[in-house]
Amino acid sequence: SFPTRRSSDLWEYAPAKPSQDYDSAFHDRYPGSDRIDIIAFDRYDYDYSYAEDILDDCRVVAEFAHEHNKLAAIGETGIFNGVQDETTTYKDWYYTDFAENFMTDSYGYCNQIVYALAWENANEHSYWVPLPNNALWYGFEKLYESDYSVFADDETWQTTLTNNGYYK
Repeated sequence: SFPTRRSSDLWEYAPAKPSQDYDSAFHDRYPGSDRIDIIAFDRYDYDYSYAEDILDDCRVVAEFAHEHNKLAAIGETGIFNGVQDETTTYKDWYYTDFAENFMTDSYGYCNQIVYALAWENANEHSYWVPLPNNALWYGFEKLYESDYSVFADDETWQTTLTNNGYYK
């Protein structure tokens, strides 16, 4: 049975690649809108196909979330197998193919995403957020400084949290 929910609980449902298997994601396995607060998705892909695939997933999930009065998010995402071996000359990937891609969605759904989560930087041989010596660092830094993102260490965000009683 489903666990008892407390009023402070948030539950997220995040199928992988929902644009490729919509029925499974939102009919066969969907636990129900009474049990879910956030509709998200997981997407890992190659750097050259990521932009199109994440946009497809994002549109499907954001539209479904909107229709069910839920928040939409990206539960897990990144370049397939991590960025540690990326040698692409396209250094702007994190900004252009990741953030700008869904924040400027012409359908108007993907720019409603409330958060996105990259997978962990497990060790020096397996990581999904670029390090300063990685080919994708330039685009990640550009994302960090852009109006498309708010990171947890952002001073304005921290002030907002403090002013609203999240830190006591």
